[in-house]
Amino acid sequence: MGRLRIRPMKTESFLNIGQAPAAVTSRPSVGATLSTPTVAVAAVEVAPEYLRLPRQGQQDPNFGLTRSYLNLLILPSKENDFQPPVRSSALRRGNAKSGVRLVNVSSLKAYLHCQIANRNSGSNASASNTTPVIDVEFIRLPPPKGRDPLFGLSRSFLNELILPCPANGYKPPVQSHVLRRRGYRNGIRLISVESLRRFIQAHEEPVATSGPSKATGPRIEQGDI
Repeated sequence: MGRLRIRPMKTESFLNIGQAPAAVTSRPSVGATLSTPTVAVAAVEVAPEYLRLPRQGQQDPNFGLTRSYLNLLILPSKENDFQPPVRSSALRRGNAKSGVRLVNVSSLKAYLHCQIANRNSGSNASASNTTPVIDVEFIRLPPPKGRDPLFGLSRSFLNELILPCPANGYKPPVQSHVLRRRGYRNGIRLISVESLRRFIQAHEEPVATSGPSKATGPRIEQGDI
């Protein structure tokens, strides 16, 4: 009767988010702390950097502006002397004529604050609310039919930016990292926010060159915001 051999269980080594699996050579010592980057998930309140145009008849959830009003701020038209005052980016899939229009939130805020300050120039304008902004380094892919919390992009659109496919010539323009536990085929894909931000900014369209003190574009009347 042979002896029963018991093999010792292997302990899993945890990967630091900012490193590739090959760079992990040893486990952290007891008491050591790892500074991991912040990941934007649904449970964390983060300030969006871009917003998508709302549907017809609806208002965007951040400023309460309609689609037609936002179009006056981001698209060249007679109302803004063909110099849109708010920055926006147009992202298209491959050779598609239409795509996703993203409105730069900081540019829109600056324009609205300038308009409100000009309207209230006779009185002391109250200071704007400063909301604490979490510096997010990575975002996870949103669930199907969902959108990421920072840029408002869908899961399928992000996949075309981070995975090799015919739409990007099998050269993804946005960096991402996959974290897998040892012995697992699937893992977590994290998208670099800085890389995605640079890609979106590279597709920004020209805006009015006048300074923020000079108000351009349609005026804000009572009830518009």
